[in-house]
Amino acid sequence: MARTKEFDEAAVIEAALMVFWELGYDGASMSDLLPATGLSRSSLYETFGDKRGLFLRTVTAYASRSTEARHKAFAIPELLPESLATYLRSRVEALANPEGHPSGCYLTAISATLKTADDELRDLVVGLTHRSEEEILDGFARALDAGSIARRATAGEWTALFLGLLWGLNVAARMGRDRAIMDDMVSGFLAALAL
Repeated sequence: MARTKEFDEAAVIEAALMVFWELGYDGASMSDLLPATGLSRSSLYETFGDKRGLFLRTVTAYASRSTEARHKAFAIPELLPESLATYLRSRVEALANPEGHPSGCYLTAISATLKTADDELRDLVVGLTHRSEEEILDGFARALDAGSIARRATAGEWTALFLGLLWGLNVAARMGRDRAIMDDMVSGFLAALAL
């Protein structure tokens, strides 16, 4: 008879996510993951297969959370300036007050640590990034068509500027920069976006 799991799988994924976020995929070892998750080696292997399988689950869990907020921000082209203001200010709030997790964005942080990862892992992270970029590009194109943002840039240029802002916010947070700097970064972007 198969044993039932005696742990909360979502909590284990969250604990592992924190380890990978802090140490990266290459830097995280089983000696880091087992105590953080509270799993025995056999439970981890039975449930997730291996470190790689656990990492995949953390990436998909994080991506689904971050995608939801971005979908909401780009949902209504006529309201893009207001919804991006809300989205970006909430990002700054989360980055300035990380509440128990490392600063910055998980996907941004781990992207640079996939040196020993196989093609599937790299392809997953790159694929998630490309899908996000396509969604953002579509959102800016729809907002330009709706006339809700300034036409001083193309949808591609707005996308590049927005991505640069997000990456800059993540780096600023990782560096421990003052929140006022991140607020100014957002304010400058929003001022440029305005009609």
